[in-house]
Amino acid sequence: MSVLFTDPKSVPERDELFKIDGDGADLRPALEIRPPEDSAQTPPILSFKRKREIEIPWGDIFADIGVDGSAPTAALRAYFEDSWGFDLQEVAKSGKDGLANALLGGEQPKVMQLAGPEEAEVAKVVYRPNFDEPDEAGNPTPEPLHQGFVIRHGSSGRVYLILQSGLTADHFKTAEHYETAWRDHIEGAELVFEDAGDVKYFTDFEEIDLRPAIIRRRFEELEILERFATSVKTNVNSITDKLIAKIVETTLDPDELEELQRRSLRLEIGEYDAKRRKERLAHQASSLGYRLPLVEETVPIPGAAAKKLQPGELYIPFRRTARWITQYTTTRRVRSGWWIFARTKTKKVTRKAYHEKLITDYTQVDTSKDLLSDKRKELLEDDMETYVFEQRPEGFATADGTPLALIMDRCGFDEDFRRRCVVMLPVYENSMLGDRLVAKYSIFKRPLPGILPSILPRLSIEESLSYRTAWKETRLGELVSSINLAPGEERTVTMTKIFEQETAVTRSSTSIFDITRSETTDLASEMENMTRQEGEQSSNLQFSAKASGSYGFASAEATASGGTTHSLKDVSQAIGKVAKKAAKSVSQQNREEVTSTATSRTKITNTDETTATISNI
Repeated sequence: MSVLFTDPKSVPERDELFKIDGDGADLRPALEIRPPEDSAQTPPILSFKRKREIEIPWGDIFADIGVDGSAPTAALRAYFEDSWGFDLQEVAKSGKDGLANALLGGEQPKVMQLAGPEEAEVAKVVYRPNFDEPDEAGNPTPEPLHQGFVIRHGSSGRVYLILQSGLTADHFKTAEHYETAWRDHIEGAELVFEDAGDVKYFTDFEEIDLRPAIIRRRFEELEILERFATSVKTNVNSITDKLIAKIVETTLDPDELEELQRRSLRLEIGEYDAKRRKERLAHQASSLGYRLPLVEETVPIPGAAAKKLQPGELYIPFRRTARWITQYTTTRRVRSGWWIFARTKTKKVTRKAYHEKLITDYTQVDTSKDLLSDKRKELLEDDMETYVFEQRPEGFATADGTPLALIMDRCGFDEDFRRRCVVMLPVYENSMLGDRLVAKYSIFKRPLPGILPSILPRLSIEESLSYRTAWKETRLGELVSSINLAPGEERTVTMTKIFEQETAVTRSSTSIFDITRSETTDLASEMENMTRQEGEQSSNLQFSAKASGSYGFASAEATASGGTTHSLKDVSQAIGKVAKKAAKSVSQQNREEVTSTATSRTKITNTDETTATISNI
């Protein structure tokens, strides 16, 4: 038999291939092969994610709404010019130096050029907050700026450092150069301060995290859901037995039994679903840096009592160094005295061992505190005006209906109010019951609107793609091969599959040794060595001997002395040889190259045999 995966439209009908004589009802089910699963339930054999960017036609969008999107600093320019309260075009027409006097003149000029530190008598210095080197209170330190241009906001009096390239004072003297400055040279503005003590009034940001309380509440909701599902599961078992007995006694309807099974399973699965959601909640808490035990856990602490983590409570893990002391007592036998007076005594010795280990400990999170009220009380003690907003259909507004835009506009033109203002914006999450809960508050101290030009928003889409191979349809095809058996004949068929894999790994390594030696001796050194050699060969030996003796009436006596001396008379003759020898230098270079090659072969053979016995009955 052969299974063909082809287009169903090109395959002939079954009745055209197989002619069934008589009643073929018993044979028809054997001629149809059903796919095991629906194609939608087939697991993917390949899945991956990809991210791609979608091009947004900002040019067409700006053209439709009538906005010029070619100049990114147009809004920044309008922000300062609107605050000055006069028309620059009319001022430029008033006289030759009208624009220069309006921008560069007066006690508080609108645009001011900073002088360098070498011109201290006329130097104008502004200060930028340095967050990399804060003071003891955590506030930024002032960083003086001596170069560049400063632009002043008219209504509030704030000053900003112009982010520019190639800007000069001449760009603020004529209308033509002024247009060129905003088009080609000015890139943005950065808030700075004229007084070093004012850098602490820079915009600051922090968060109040309310998610521990939300996690605690969700855990309690899941606890209630699990208890309810357990109670339902207990009652469903007894009720299901009664319904099954009733159906068996009356109708024996398979569809009714299948529907009862489906409903019972749906009710019993509730307990399992609640446990899975609790595990997912614990995993989410772990991703936020918290530990949420689902059952009571015991954490061993070296040198101290073990800490028990209660289910449903939130803990923050931290690393600390644990130090403890252990004492142990040993028995020693001490021998004292001498000879027959020696005695052996048993002595106990107590010793201490000091241990130190880096461990993970846990501290419990107090979710009963009202962090928002505590923060507002802290800010009130610092003479700050706090505005807590909530999201409404018309936008963010306070409890008394003050919109966020009104507060930001007042911060824009009133610098004293901005330095006392604190804006709290909520961040929402949905609960299990569908309610919107505040997960955290974003706190903006001394807020300011953004004045730095940024790139236009981009849109990216993350796609999840998967490929599946599904059994779409099967039909009986043509016969591939057959085995002919006589009546009562039996034959054994063996099918053998052999898999072989051979792997060859070749390693080659080369080592090079390169040695260079150079030796040179100068004339003075050779003369010194030669002179030392001649001095060592010079010697002087003196000896004397005396002998006397008598033989009968005759006597004799002899005395002798002698010596050898070798002088340094040949030194002058060797100087020529020494000079010739010193002019030579010895240079030697050795190069050795070694190459080694090793080959390793691995062969794997796997044989699978299947034996079947076929008989014709």
